[in-house]
Amino acid sequence: RIVLQGATNKIMEGDYGRIEQVLTNLLHNAIKYSPGKDRVEVELESKTDKIILRVKDYGVGIESKDLERIFNKFKRADNTGKIKGMGLGLYIVKEIVDFHQGSIKVTSTPGNGAVFTIEFPV
Repeated sequence: RIVLQGATNKIMEGDYGRIEQVLTNLLHNAIKYSPGKDRVEVELESKTDKIILRVKDYGVGIESKDLERIFNKFKRADNTGKIKGMGLGLYIVKEIVDFHQGSIKVTSTPGNGAVFTIEFPV
């Protein structure tokens, strides 16, 4: 189940296909790294000069030592176990967010999921 919370009336200039790719990658990861869980939350928030998008899952989480390197090409968190992946999804997400002059950060507690927060200028 995906839960969408919040709304915005702001307009962001950008490449629709690439923003769709960001959302697809984050949602795919949230589901993939939450085996046995039934909830992913997506929140959209509007500020004066930015749009904030959050994707939260309740899955395996990410250890603090891995939080920065997961955005590097071919890097994955050490606790992913048998969950398959190449380590490109979050690298691509960060490249697209950077191209749109946005920012991305992640907070996580191992065993309790992760929250990816993206800020895009409007």
